[in-house]
Amino acid sequence: MIKKKFNFLFFTKFEFLLVFILLFMQFYFWFGNNNIITLIKIKKEIKIKKNDNLKKKLRNNDLLIEIEDLRNTKEIIEEKARSDLNMIKSDEIYYRIINLENKNNYN
Repeated sequence: MIKKKFNFLFFTKFEFLLVFILLFMQFYFWFGNNNIITLIKIKKEIKIKKNDNLKKKLRNNDLLIEIEDLRNTKEIIEEKARSDLNMIKSDEIYYRIINLENKNNYN
């Protein structure tokens, strides 16, 4: 019986084609247009965007609650006018207290 030696340098055409296709696919997997590095970056961006969207949804819910309160109660409107716009009623007296140390800031 004759034993055939296996030669690593000699491939059949089919084996060569399979190795070439495998290397070609690996090249595009790592370095092509839609490679694995791009996929990782996109997944990270998606995670950041989802977190931002969650924060915005919570903020929107808070604003919707505030809008409902403003529509239903006048006390909330008065509170907003006093705190945000520094408004006072016509029969009220407004006192402004200035520290002597910070007097130069108001001139």
